[in-house]
Amino acid sequence: MSATTTTTNSLHSSTLSYTIEQQRAIKALKERRMFKLICGATYSDFQGVSKYAEIFSRAGAHIIDICAHPTVVTAAKEGITRSGVPIDKQPAIMVSLSLDHQHDPHFRRVAVNESSCDNCGACIPVCPTQAFSIKDAKLSYQKERCYGCAACIPVCHVDALVSEPVQAFQPAILPELWELGARCLEIHVGPNFYWLEPYLQKIKEISPEPWLFSICLGSGFSSFHELEEQAAEIHNMLGDWALVQADGKPMSGFSKDDGNMLQSLSCAQAILDTNKPLFVQVSGGINDKIRQVLNQFDVKAHGVGMGSYAKKALEPYIDDTETAVQIASKLVASIRPF
Repeated sequence: MSATTTTTNSLHSSTLSYTIEQQRAIKALKERRMFKLICGATYSDFQGVSKYAEIFSRAGAHIIDICAHPTVVTAAKEGITRSGVPIDKQPAIMVSLSLDHQHDPHFRRVAVNESSCDNCGACIPVCPTQAFSIKDAKLSYQKERCYGCAACIPVCHVDALVSEPVQAFQPAILPELWELGARCLEIHVGPNFYWLEPYLQKIKEISPEPWLFSICLGSGFSSFHELEEQAAEIHNMLGDWALVQADGKPMSGFSKDDGNMLQSLSCAQAILDTNKPLFVQVSGGINDKIRQVLNQFDVKAHGVGMGSYAKKALEPYIDDTETAVQIASKLVASIRPF
C-alpha cells in the first residue's frame, strides 16, 4: 500500500487520507503544470500500458489515465514499478467510468467487417498503436490496442471499419482497482449531467476509498453557458478544488489542425469563468504547442491531458526505452508555465 497523508477533502465534508501519488498530482495542479498521459478508456493492451507507464513515470508525468480493468491497472502498476522512480515522484493511476457509454466518444473502439475488408493495409500506417498488421496476406486486428481515435476509418476505401461503443466498467469494480493501485477516478458525463450526483453517491457507497475525482465535461455535449452551470454544480457536489477535465474533440491530438486545441481551451475558459475554486485540466487536440497557446489566450488551466499526440510521437521509439523517455520528458516539460 502507498504511504498516505491526511488532508481535508470537501467531498461530503469528509476528512480523507490522500496518498503520496495523489498529493504529488495536486501539487502540480496548484502550480499549473500537471501532465496526464491518456492511454484511453478502451485501450487494454497489457504490454502497451505497462510500457507507457514505465516511460512516462521516468519522464515525470503526474497521472497515467487508463482503462478501468484489473489487468490494465496491474500492467500500469508494473510499469511504474519497473521505472525505478521513487514513490514521491510516481504518477497516480487514473481509471475512467462513463455515465452513458453509448454516446461517449471516449468509450468507442473500431470493429472490422472481415467480409468487406480486401486486406489493402491502408489502415496500418495511420494507427497510432499498431493495432493492424498483415499476416499471411490477411489483415490482422488486435482490438485491445484500439483506443477509439478512428483515424483508420476515413482511409478504408471499402468501408470495412466502423466505430462502435464499448461497455464501460461499473462502480462495483472500484474497490478491487483501488487495491491494485488505482488512485484517481474520472467520470465522463457526456449528455447526461443530471445523472452525476446520484452516480457519485453510488460510488461513495460502493467504494469509500479516498479517490481523487475528475469530472469530464465536453463542449460537444453542452453550450458554454451549460458548462458554466455544470462546473458550479460540480463545485457544490465535490467542494473546493475538485478537478474538471475540459474536453474539446477527443482523440484528435495527431491532427495538424490546432482548432481542436482551441475548442478545448474555450471549454476550459467557460469553466474558469465561473470563478469557482476548481482545478481545470484541458484535453482533446492537445499537442506540444499547448503552453504557448494557453499563454497566448491567457487561459489559466491547471493541467493538460495528452493522448493521441503523445502516443503517436512515441510510436517509432516504443522499443527504444531511453529515446522514448527523452521524447516523453520533452512533452511533460512542454506544458510547464514559462
